[in-house]
Amino acid sequence: MISDVATLEQTRKHLARTMTPLQRGFVYEKVFGASRELRHFSPHVLVRCELRMVPDSYELSQFMVYIDFHLPLGAGVDDAEFFQKAVAAAVRKARWAERCVAGLQWPRDVILEAQR
Repeated sequence: MISDVATLEQTRKHLARTMTPLQRGFVYEKVFGASRELRHFSPHVLVRCELRMVPDSYELSQFMVYIDFHLPLGAGVDDAEFFQKAVAAAVRKARWAERCVAGLQWPRDVILEAQR
């Protein structure tokens, strides 16, 4: 469904309530299992929601949700149990984000107008 500027702004505000906005509010992320500062040193799960072009269309963009799992090789049992809880929380957040952005698409001119 092609949406307007108001829908884009509302969607961005909705995502920003529980996720960290990056790159002018068109990329959002949430880290589970570690703080943002220490995430490179410990097991964690990263949920990203990014505004990207729709495949096979240069005029339309939509938010896409990605989950990155970061568990080092040779992790201990305690790390694995902690990671399992982080995965469950991340999957819930990813499903929530997908429901927020499901079926919404924006033409390039709407995105440019929202950047101003």
